[in-house]
Amino acid sequence: MTFLLFLNGAIILVVGFFVVKKKLNFLENLFIFLIIEFLTTSYVSIVDNNLALWKVTHNIKLLFVLRIYEIVVFPFLYMIYFNFLASIYSKRFKWFFTFLYVFLLYSVEFLLVKGEVITYSEGWHFWQSILFILLSLFLLFILLHGFRKILRKEEVRT
Repeated sequence: MTFLLFLNGAIILVVGFFVVKKKLNFLENLFIFLIIEFLTTSYVSIVDNNLALWKVTHNIKLLFVLRIYEIVVFPFLYMIYFNFLASIYSKRFKWFFTFLYVFLLYSVEFLLVKGEVITYSEGWHFWQSILFILLSLFLLFILLHGFRKILRKEEVRT
């Protein structure tokens, strides 16, 4: 059940991303995807393999769900967030949307915990996952700002 839920959700997410009009150009979306892909795979690898703060299931279907999460769902949610954020003009609504977005990302990880795809060890708490989401958002904001400066300098983006 968890496998089908995540597979269908990932397919809907990818199709929805490519169908909806985007505010960011192709290079910015590709940059976001690559940076988040690197951060997510590193995060899951460090927390699971190196620090053993998570225990990942040995069930192949559920392990596939974790890989769908880190390779498809997490990066596409970030790209959707940044594309939608570019269309919002009110600062208050941007903060509200960011709060909702952090809640959405953690709820996806919570589904992984409830689906027994990952299990938190005694040294890991839910707020550490939220902290990673906030730090990755902050880092991506800084990196995207620098990348936009380079695109403007190269006259790719005005």
